[in-house]
Amino acid sequence: MSSNTTAQVVRSLCTPEQHTKIHKTKPVTLLALGTGQYSKTATLKFPNDWQRSFEMVTEFDCWCPLFSDLQYEDAKRLRGHRRAAFVEHQDGTLSRPDPLLFMCRVDSKVMEVKPA
Repeated sequence: MSSNTTAQVVRSLCTPEQHTKIHKTKPVTLLALGTGQYSKTATLKFPNDWQRSFEMVTEFDCWCPLFSDLQYEDAKRLRGHRRAAFVEHQDGTLSRPDPLLFMCRVDSKVMEVKPA
C-alpha cells in the first residue's frame, strides 16, 4: 500500500468580507499597498496597533463598510489602487465598471472637427 501527499496552497490573507464575519473592529490607517500572488493587497492598521493584510480581489472590495473609519486620503488611495482598467470597445468608446453595480463609466473618443 502506498500513499501520496499533495501540497495545497493556503492563502494567508483574507478579504474584507471574511474579516467582517469574524471581527467587528475597523482599520484606522492604510499602511501599504501591494500586489500579491492572487490580487492587489492592502495592509491596514487597527486600534491597539495591530495590523492585517487584505486581498482586494475586485474593486468592489475597496468599498466595503469595513473601511468607513479610514481617513479620506487613505480611502482614496485604497480605491485608486484597485480601480478597474478601461476596456476599449469596437466603436472606440472606453468603459469600466463602477463600484455601484447599476453604473458604468463611459468615455468617448474626441473627434477632431476640421473647418470646411
